[in-house]
Amino acid sequence: MHNSLINLVQVISLTLALLLAFFICTTIPNHSIFDETSAILQYTWGQIMLADLYIGFVVFFCFVLLLEKSLTKAFLWLVPTLFIGNIIPLLYVA
Repeated sequence: MHNSLINLVQVISLTLALLLAFFICTTIPNHSIFDETSAILQYTWGQIMLADLYIGFVVFFCFVLLLEKSLTKAFLWLVPTLFIGNIIPLLYVA
């Protein structure tokens, strides 16, 4: 049961990573991340959502650090996460 649950989580994570990558790739040609982020940050909820996102990145970094026991490996997972987003943590789980 435990292995099948792990496999299910890995499949779900990989599926979500691919779906998120698809959305990002189809959005990039039509929308500027810089223009739209500055618009979103004008709203309090936009600021809170961005803070929540980066807090999640820090939690992911701590999680990787605990599992890998290497600051270098943890940073190698964290740095692309800061630029690409949750695709990286999803791939880590997958």
